[in-house]
Amino acid sequence: MRKSILLLKKKISPCVILKNVSATWNSNAIDSMANVTKVLFDVNIDIKSRALIAVIGSVGSGKSSLLNTILGELQIISGNAFCFGKFSYASQESWIFEGTVRDNIVFNEVLDIGRYNEVLKVCALEDDIKFWPHGDLTMVGEHGISLSGGQKARINLARAIYRNADIYIFDDPLSAVDAHVANYIFEECFKKYLNNKIRILAINQTQFLKEMEKILLIHNGSIEFEGDFENLQKQEPSKYLKDFIGESIEKDSDDIKKNTILSAEQKLVQNFENDKIEVYDARNEKQEKGSVKLKVFTSYFKALDSWKWLLMVILLFIAGRGVLSGVDYFISRCTSRSVKRIESASIYKKKRRSPIYSHVNKTFQGLVTIRSIQAQQFMEDQFNMFQNSNASSWFLFLATTRAFVIWLDFLCVFYIGIVTYSFLLLQEQFFSGDVGLAVSQSISLITMCQWGLRQSAELEIHMTSVERILEYSNEISEAPLESTPENCPKDNWPFYGKIVFSDFNMKYSNDGEYILKNLNFEILPREKIGIVGRTGAGKSSIIQAIFRLACNEGEIKIDDIDISRLGLHDLRSKISIIPQDPVLFSGTLRYNLDPFNKSNDDELWKALEDVELKEFVSSMIDGLNFRMSDGGSNFSMGQRQLVCLARAILRQNKILILDEATANVDPGTDKLIQKTIQTKFEQYTVLTIAHRLHTVMDSDRIFVMDHGELIECGNPFELLQKADGHFKQLVYETGSENSKILYEIAEKMYIK
Repeated sequence: MRKSILLLKKKISPCVILKNVSATWNSNAIDSMANVTKVLFDVNIDIKSRALIAVIGSVGSGKSSLLNTILGELQIISGNAFCFGKFSYASQESWIFEGTVRDNIVFNEVLDIGRYNEVLKVCALEDDIKFWPHGDLTMVGEHGISLSGGQKARINLARAIYRNADIYIFDDPLSAVDAHVANYIFEECFKKYLNNKIRILAINQTQFLKEMEKILLIHNGSIEFEGDFENLQKQEPSKYLKDFIGESIEKDSDDIKKNTILSAEQKLVQNFENDKIEVYDARNEKQEKGSVKLKVFTSYFKALDSWKWLLMVILLFIAGRGVLSGVDYFISRCTSRSVKRIESASIYKKKRRSPIYSHVNKTFQGLVTIRSIQAQQFMEDQFNMFQNSNASSWFLFLATTRAFVIWLDFLCVFYIGIVTYSFLLLQEQFFSGDVGLAVSQSISLITMCQWGLRQSAELEIHMTSVERILEYSNEISEAPLESTPENCPKDNWPFYGKIVFSDFNMKYSNDGEYILKNLNFEILPREKIGIVGRTGAGKSSIIQAIFRLACNEGEIKIDDIDISRLGLHDLRSKISIIPQDPVLFSGTLRYNLDPFNKSNDDELWKALEDVELKEFVSSMIDGLNFRMSDGGSNFSMGQRQLVCLARAILRQNKILILDEATANVDPGTDKLIQKTIQTKFEQYTVLTIAHRLHTVMDSDRIFVMDHGELIECGNPFELLQKADGHFKQLVYETGSENSKILYEIAEKMYIK
């Protein structure tokens, strides 16, 4: 089992040692060894000094499992793991929680301005911070909804770098950034800034292998090779090794320079000098003050859609009270002392639990990161703070309610006393039953008044919920889900897959800045388009525009139909997408492949075969009925991408969009996906957003985006002929050898 020794107690050099370790994700493996699925087999690793180590392998080979074993997240079945030192970890899926950018980076550490600025620099975040309206104090939503994929990846990386640790573990940290930024981070961060630390990287970028001091090639849970790059090249190329050394991975050191990334001249020191600086929250909710306004009540009653029902309720209430009073009057004449009493209903107030729910949710999402950096107590303290806040609010509500009731009781007793003793002052004759009637009616009336006052207070409290609903209902809603009869497209639309942007602009909110600006282009049927650009250039925003997920201005036509006239269901169901973060659901594999049950088993197996998942799925006991965890967490990231690709194959829509679909897979799987796209989607229009330029070099045309504008467009080979072309610059930044290979691919496809 894993043993941990605090570095502070004994002067032991940081190290990671695994001896014949076999491990499983099953936490109950020791209690029940039956049907235990091993993910690692007899792994041996010995890292006793500072080193830069790469972990490589194909999709599902066990790279992430190895890292999680080192972190103590997997159950060790046999062997021993000795890990000495302070850990820091950056997960493959970026963990971004609701808070400021600074909060996400510093997290549970003490703010050190000097170190913080250095981390921003080596993680290439200075430029982004300059463009954000409130710098690093800008609020980001849950899951980082306001950030691009590359920005989320770099913030996630910066959190790990900011922690002053001995052993740094990174799970595919460069997949979401372009080659230009990846080269900079690798050189400035991994090689220089952390040069005296143990750094273990699971990577898919082959161009960095030459820079590694040690390489671990893992296949099917076992280490197939351990050594440096020179020895790796001498190995007999197995099927799995070919995926990594089959292509050139040379890279000139001169291609990586400090000035390749624009650095922010002005530091953020002034932001820290003012402790009272305002934190900007783009997601602040509008909150009314004072009493609930009359229009809220009128809107609530208008929701009945009929004044008749409201009038009927009022009349029935009056009639009911009249009948009860008449009965009391009749009984009073029969000298009865029976008194009707109404008990007040118990009042319950829902506590505002949103912060607690949000905190628990983000804790579960970042559980591995939290445990790896030993932030459990920090998260527990935050939870207690939220819980105390809610408990104090609930106690205050109960206290004020009880105080209100006590004062009402005093007033009621005083009123009943006045009514009772008033009969002593009356000189006229009256029946004895009149006294009882007056007292009983007074008690009944007072009880009703108590109930009414308490309910009126309760009503106003709960009407704040109506107020919030009205606030949301007054917001501009999405377009109708279904098309009107005159605009409803035919079942086989789109027929060809032609896409035209005309004078198009886009922003994420009506009062926000334009993200896409003045786009004018035409994509022909069956054309293959590669969309490239720096991180945050607006590449993914084009996809959001096509799916109408933001505020579109201008015109987008698909097969001569303006998509703004279509219902959202009719539009979105006709376009297939493999997103940057693969979307999978809790359910069976069959459901994830074919959620609408439109394909038979043969078609499902054929799609899995096309993406080379058939063998893997066949090895599972339940096959197509294998239960996938929420988000597909029991599949590797690459396998999730392949499942999304198989789903797109089954959909057979005329338009396919790939948003960094190959970012998290190894080169071999990347080739497989590209081959599948070329064969299975030959007759379809394909838009590919990619950081790996070789995935788009065989495209018919390249779109180069920068700050939301289309700055260059054309055939890849033709764009490479421009001496000062933007696309040529992106290719050049991949290194001289890679540039040569990319040029040859473009030339070959151009001649073809």
